[in-house]
Amino acid sequence: MTTYSIISLIAVVAYIPLLTLVLRRRPWQRIYKLLTFYLITATIWSLTSFFLHSSFFVESKTLLVKFVFVSMMWMATHYYYFVRNFGYKPGNFGVIWGYGFVFLFIALAALDYMPKHVFFTPGKPIIIDYGPYIWLLAFPILSLAGMLLVSLLKKQHISTNPLELNLIRYLLLSLIILIAFSSTNLLPLSRGYPIVHFGNLINAVILTYATLRYELVSLKFVAQRSLAYGAVAGLVAVLYFLIHYLLHSVFRLELNFTMLIVAIVITVLLIGSFWYGMVHAINQLVDRLFYGKRLDYRKAAINISRQAASILDLAGLGKEITQLVNQALGARAVYLFIKKANGEDFILSHAFPETALTTKIILKSDSPILTWLRQQGKYLTLEELDILPEFGSLWEKERKAIDAAQIELFFPLITRNEVAGILALTKPRTGISYDVEDINLLQLIVAQIAVLIHNAQLYTEARRMGEELNLINKLTQIITSSPDIGRVYKKFTQELRKVMDADWASVVLLEGDKLRFFALSSIACHLWKQGDVIKAEGTATAYVVKTKRALAEDDLLQKHLFWTGKVHLNYGIKSIVYVPLLSKGEGIGALIIGSQRPQAYGVREVGLLEQLAGQLATAIENFCLYQQLQRQAITDELTGLFNRRYFENRLTEEIVRYSRYGKPFSVLFLDMDNFKNYNDGYGHRAGDSLLREISQIIKKVVRKIDLCFRYGGDEFAIISPETTAEEAYEVAERVRTKIASEMEIKKIVLTVSLGVACFPADGATGEGILRAADTALFYAKQSGNQTCIFSKIVTIPSELVPALAGKSREILEIIQALVTAVDAKDHYTYSHSQAVTNYAVALGRAAALPPDRVAILNIAALLHDVGKIGIPDELLNKEDKITNEEWETLRSHSSVGVDIISQVSSLAPCIPIILHHHERYNAKGYPERIGGETIPIEARILAVADAFAAIISQRPYRPALSYKEAIEELKRGSGTQFDPKLVELFIPIALSLTPEEVRAKKP
Repeated sequence: MTTYSIISLIAVVAYIPLLTLVLRRRPWQRIYKLLTFYLITATIWSLTSFFLHSSFFVESKTLLVKFVFVSMMWMATHYYYFVRNFGYKPGNFGVIWGYGFVFLFIALAALDYMPKHVFFTPGKPIIIDYGPYIWLLAFPILSLAGMLLVSLLKKQHISTNPLELNLIRYLLLSLIILIAFSSTNLLPLSRGYPIVHFGNLINAVILTYATLRYELVSLKFVAQRSLAYGAVAGLVAVLYFLIHYLLHSVFRLELNFTMLIVAIVITVLLIGSFWYGMVHAINQLVDRLFYGKRLDYRKAAINISRQAASILDLAGLGKEITQLVNQALGARAVYLFIKKANGEDFILSHAFPETALTTKIILKSDSPILTWLRQQGKYLTLEELDILPEFGSLWEKERKAIDAAQIELFFPLITRNEVAGILALTKPRTGISYDVEDINLLQLIVAQIAVLIHNAQLYTEARRMGEELNLINKLTQIITSSPDIGRVYKKFTQELRKVMDADWASVVLLEGDKLRFFALSSIACHLWKQGDVIKAEGTATAYVVKTKRALAEDDLLQKHLFWTGKVHLNYGIKSIVYVPLLSKGEGIGALIIGSQRPQAYGVREVGLLEQLAGQLATAIENFCLYQQLQRQAITDELTGLFNRRYFENRLTEEIVRYSRYGKPFSVLFLDMDNFKNYNDGYGHRAGDSLLREISQIIKKVVRKIDLCFRYGGDEFAIISPETTAEEAYEVAERVRTKIASEMEIKKIVLTVSLGVACFPADGATGEGILRAADTALFYAKQSGNQTCIFSKIVTIPSELVPALAGKSREILEIIQALVTAVDAKDHYTYSHSQAVTNYAVALGRAAALPPDRVAILNIAALLHDVGKIGIPDELLNKEDKITNEEWETLRSHSSVGVDIISQVSSLAPCIPIILHHHERYNAKGYPERIGGETIPIEARILAVADAFAAIISQRPYRPALSYKEAIEELKRGSGTQFDPKLVELFIPIALSLTPEEVRAKKP
């Protein structure tokens, strides 16, 4: 097998994946069909050439030569057929020309004119004597190539589309390679070498890459990266050979495989230590070589959002953008179009150089350029502007302005699916069109510019609105100068009466199907007053709002068109004019002026009122908007209740009111129990919906004079003016019971707790009354959902006051977190702790403990088993007999619980109670085996309550005992396990609290 046949076979093998790649391309377009035909004919030619130059088909070499002649012409024809689609005005002449020669070669081959002689010796290259037909073969191929070359060059000259120019360059490169390599067949010395096949293989790869990838890579970019990588490879090679030389010449190592590996390893280690810096430096050097001074500007343009982030006004931003883009791309001029204020047209607002601003260009809102940019969302080239049919309707004036500005590219600045501006560029100063890399850079820049322009427009709009608002404030001073709108409007009409009759004047606003008298001034008596609301149907105001035109009724005695005219006539108004108040083109109401004499208003008066109405409508709308913003500023967005900020203001106002009139008021705090569990279980949307529902229930249940607030999260507050604590308690109970019943109906496991405090009895300052209400709420939540009045609850322990001051809610959250952790570990322990708490508090009160110690006992009882968090689940639920080691683990839970709560300094008073609640009266308990009255009384109380609650509960290792049996057990342990005095006090308590315990044990 010869070198010629090997190269031909390699070409065949290479064509197969290329052909597969094209065949799998979708959608299956015409251009891919033509490329497929070319690849098939190239494969046939190379395969025939392989058989010709190999040892196969020895007897058929002459026939194979004929096939080579025909297939080569056939391939050249399909190459022309494919490439001509990208040239200038492609025609069919070349295809006819090529196929004519295909059939001519077939005829010459059939008549044995072609080839002249074929000499083949096995093992040696084949010798073909083409005779004069070699020129006959070269002529059509070179002529087709010449036609393609002219067409592509002409297309390149007129095209401005960077993507199309990039493809044409690939095609030109392909064509030049094909001509160069094919021409070698004309030289006798090169005919024995497969040069033409090698060239055709390169050509096929280029065509396939260019067709499939098309715009992906710029030739300039390929050259840049190739030069950079080549330089890196060169440096690596130089370093390797230098190391190789040093190892051999200096260190006298033999030239063998080992030295080769050593040199490679040393090279890799050295290169690896400074690889990043070397590659970065070479890339920078190559980029500097290609772009020169423009490189710095290109880098700055890439980060243009950082460069111009501090510029908020459009004037400064436009100047910065156009200058930076111009310097980065080297354009002759860069233009920036911005949308007109209060319009849809785009005007040329900025340019660099600034001398280009002399060009006057306005892109109308209906311009096909704007329509195309909005729909396509990509840049527009001048060539597309010339050839696409949708630009046929472009105004001649616009087109002349674009041509005068020499604009080549339009880039839409799109943000939030809207065109905020347009960036336009002329050709570069070099005269060469932009390549793909330039386009990619521009697209990156444009994406950032769009955001900057949008932000600048928002800033400009906000500033403009601020200026307008100042102007509006001046124009509406008469209306807004006093809260007494009637007196103010009367003054306004006094000024109006200096120029026309205005016996009755009003501003009426349309609110749905109703009309509200926003302002009114009248000399004569009238049925309607300021603030009255009437139906809009059948009124003159509704008519003028709908038609947006003024209406004057000259003489109501003669004729009135609406039922309102009869009302006016009954109160002496003979003529009347209605002027619509329009805001942004929509009617919001009417200015109504009436006179006691007929024919009082002519064209002059109506025109004057229309001008006045234009100013008045804006003033009124902004006044209403201001009131709406004020309402929003004090309203919670989710629930519609007043917010915390307004709560604090109203609390101050109520305190001031008390100082004037001496009337007390109450503050109620409401907290939703277990709302976090509901939120976690059903999601935040369901939680928000529940918050809204609870807020509506609160608003419906409270009195009309009560003010409802969302204090924060799942907490609400109510201020009840002129209300004592007992009266506020009734309000709170109504709220609590109503919420409970509503939640029960909807099968939602949720309750609320409320705390009530009265000013000044429970706190002489705002902070004091809030702390009192918060403390009452804290106690209410501890005791199970209920309502608590501060003055009637158990006092917070003196030891806890410094820590709890202003922090009772935080302490409550800590306690709840610990209890939740116990419940997650063992639900029995959680419900057991609730029952123990009820019994312990009742027994503590019966034992005449001071209130502060009862409060400590309350918390300690709730947390007495928190140490079981550290006990294994299998031990807590074990049904079999428990070993001594396991008993020791169980007994450690009181010590573990102390370790846990000792992390919270505010819970320190609870430590001895939790630690000793398993001590026995006879000193045989644990953990310290103390007895009698040396055990804290709270711990002795907790021991009785804990034992009783455990005896009547079912456990895995035994059934529950009855209450009677449990009491007998307490009696048997009296004096040994339990304090006998406490047992005696507890027995009646146990019997009286049985129903409450049963309720507590319900899920």
